[in-house]
Amino acid sequence: MIAPGPTAALGGPPPAPPAAASDPSVTAQEPGESRRMSNSDGALLEGSPDDSPPPPSDSDSGSQAASKPSSLQGSLDGKDSDYTDTICSTRSDFFKRYYAPNSSPARADPAVDSNGYTPLRPAAGPAGQSGQPDDPPPSKPDEVSAEPSVEVKKPPAKKSRLKGWASQVRFSWVAMALLFTVIIASIVVIVLQYNIHKSKYALLGRFKFSEQERRLRLLSPEGEEQARIFIASEVPSDDLPYDCGLHRSTRVSHTSKYLAESTSQGRGVCLEWKNQARVTLEQVSPERLNCSGPVCRGIQCFRVDWRSLSPTVDLMDCLSLKEPAGQTWYGSAESAAADSWPLGTADQPLAPLVTGDTSQHAFGNVVQRSFLSSNGVGVYTFTNESMFVRVDVTEGRLCLGNVRRPFPYRYPAEDHLTMLYSICTAPNIMQMHQFGTHVLNPYSRRIEETRRKVWPSFDQIVYHFPGGGGVYTQDQVIAYGADISNRRYGSGVLVLDSHWQAHQGDIQFDRKRFSNAWKANELLQRQGLELAVTISPVVELKSANIEYGIDNQLWVREAVTGDPALVNLANAKGAWMDLSSTKTQNWLRTKLKRLKDETKIKWVVIDQTSAQLLPFYYNLTQRMANPDYLSEQLHAVVRQAGLLVLSTSSAVRPLQEPVFAQLSPRPSTWAGLRQVLPSALAAGTGGLHLVAPPAVGGSGAAEPELYARWLQLASFMPRVHLAQLPHQLSSEVEQMANTLLWRRRRTVLPAYEAALREALAEGWPMVRPLWHQFGEDPTVAPIADQFLIGARLMVAPVTEPNVTSRRVYLPRGLWRELSSGRLDSGGRWLEQPVTIDTIPHYELFEPDDQ
Repeated sequence: MIAPGPTAALGGPPPAPPAAASDPSVTAQEPGESRRMSNSDGALLEGSPDDSPPPPSDSDSGSQAASKPSSLQGSLDGKDSDYTDTICSTRSDFFKRYYAPNSSPARADPAVDSNGYTPLRPAAGPAGQSGQPDDPPPSKPDEVSAEPSVEVKKPPAKKSRLKGWASQVRFSWVAMALLFTVIIASIVVIVLQYNIHKSKYALLGRFKFSEQERRLRLLSPEGEEQARIFIASEVPSDDLPYDCGLHRSTRVSHTSKYLAESTSQGRGVCLEWKNQARVTLEQVSPERLNCSGPVCRGIQCFRVDWRSLSPTVDLMDCLSLKEPAGQTWYGSAESAAADSWPLGTADQPLAPLVTGDTSQHAFGNVVQRSFLSSNGVGVYTFTNESMFVRVDVTEGRLCLGNVRRPFPYRYPAEDHLTMLYSICTAPNIMQMHQFGTHVLNPYSRRIEETRRKVWPSFDQIVYHFPGGGGVYTQDQVIAYGADISNRRYGSGVLVLDSHWQAHQGDIQFDRKRFSNAWKANELLQRQGLELAVTISPVVELKSANIEYGIDNQLWVREAVTGDPALVNLANAKGAWMDLSSTKTQNWLRTKLKRLKDETKIKWVVIDQTSAQLLPFYYNLTQRMANPDYLSEQLHAVVRQAGLLVLSTSSAVRPLQEPVFAQLSPRPSTWAGLRQVLPSALAAGTGGLHLVAPPAVGGSGAAEPELYARWLQLASFMPRVHLAQLPHQLSSEVEQMANTLLWRRRRTVLPAYEAALREALAEGWPMVRPLWHQFGEDPTVAPIADQFLIGARLMVAPVTEPNVTSRRVYLPRGLWRELSSGRLDSGGRWLEQPVTIDTIPHYELFEPDDQ
């Protein structure tokens, strides 16, 4: 045996065949020269699965041919006959490919397995490295084998399953890469489109809504921004809304601009913050508002309807007071804050939009629920809805909302909060104001009837008997009337406070102090005065009616115990009449009719009806969303009793019967005087035309100069209210008062007569801000210390002490100062000289006036 060389020992290529094929010294290949392969599961441990077995040498071929038994010649069951066992005949192609047939089973070879097969090894590459087997070298023609050659069949070459699997894997990876690319591209496109979508999309054609900022921009028909509203301020900021139009009760269809068109309710869109709140915006046609004629041309209204979907979520929308730039907003409620009209100059903490006492609460006697901007936008809230208001000067926002508080609104525990308001647009603020008052005006169809009832009270001075909170007698009242008549201030009505009764709530004169009230009334009428008494829904605990009311459940009850709910006012502590109960209304009506029949009195003053004065935990027989409705019930009972209401201390909207709304009492200070005119302008902004100013000089004792300036302003108001007679201060004040009252009858009342007709027919206010007549002039928008009576008379009252002149703005046109007769051109500011007995007032001059 020839020892293996170093190359063979390292697994390299086998040694070259011997020169002579018959050399007996040539032996079989050593086992160490074979590359070992495991036949377990046919797995190849060494070499490549594509390796092909090397061809046998000539000597091996001869040996195989000589040693092959004849009994194994041919084929076994159609299998390859080159294999010497019966098992291999049924082996797989994979096995046959990697195992060569053994032609010499008798030879013991450690490289031969138990079945007689010699595993093949690939041919060695260069430098002894294992490589792929080389093709057999071509046989040389001059070489003759010593033994006859036997052809060995080569296993069929088939494509590897592993190779096919690898191809499939490569294809899968390519497909997955393409799919991943498509998914990423789709996500990018969706994100970009969503960012465009959430930054701005159209609602109802006039709104541009930004989801991220929750900002609604209201556009004019020309595409210019008219108002900016930030909605859902109390909903968590991370939530985004979705279209809830499919959940609406009406059938809707969507368009590409996120717009839902309702087939039954007009155009609308629905947005919902899941489990938080839902809002519906619906366009309302003027026909649905019963509006027709020129006033409705160019008007577009949208109704905003909110509903909370969680008991912990409040509702709040905020209008921007700063954007768009150059606009000015006006409220229609009497505010306790100084410089509260126009809005945006004084902060207003969140407060319920109900009537109250300006000395204690945010709002006063007159609280209407409308807001106007100089851009021609109007916001109208409904009186049968709970509503809170906040003004933030720093942020420049006017916020409207509904929050869950125990007072003054009442909410059942299971109810969700709601909020309803409308936004309307017009070409200008004057038309917007006219539209709002026209829709809310209940007198438009009975103008002449209303004018006949109202006009006589313009010429009446309201005198308030100075009871001082104490008791007074019939003789004292008659003597006071005689003093008024002797001074010749003018005819009017003498008002008695609640002390005409023995105890508040008796609804009858104290017979000890008023032995014959009918006679006292008759004597006052001879002096040119009518007697009026003050009534209130508060019944003092000492009243003779308190026990009867408890037994018959006539009073407002505690929400928990059911006992009568008590109030503690400055001049009385007692129960509150439950005017939501029919039983209480019938009882009070009977009492008032008896009073009228016994005394022949026809005038009453309604006082202490503000919602803020109600007991804190009140419970009514009939639920009312707005407690201010109780005062309207009292008005109705008084009218049914055949009495006339001289004025009321609570007004939230114009009533069916014309009634003067009494502005809140003001302190006897210069600041109190400065608050009178803005309160009157605010009332006119909301459509309340009949406004009675507070008593001249304020609620206390005024100094002569303050009283004189206050009286000057009051003489140009729809009604004059005197709680302190002018001659009680000085003879100079008395003389000035006589001059002012004479000028009122000669100049002011004719202007009011024309203004009253316009107010009833057109909805225009009688005490008008300058922007109502000259809205195209941006200078007049913030002016709150000048006003117009009708279209031609302008007044600039003096509200500062110790001044000899005041700054006045004259709008376009030619103006004549009525005190001096001087003519001045408009469109400019001027410094007007003033004295203690003069008030600057101007008339718009027309050539025909000469």
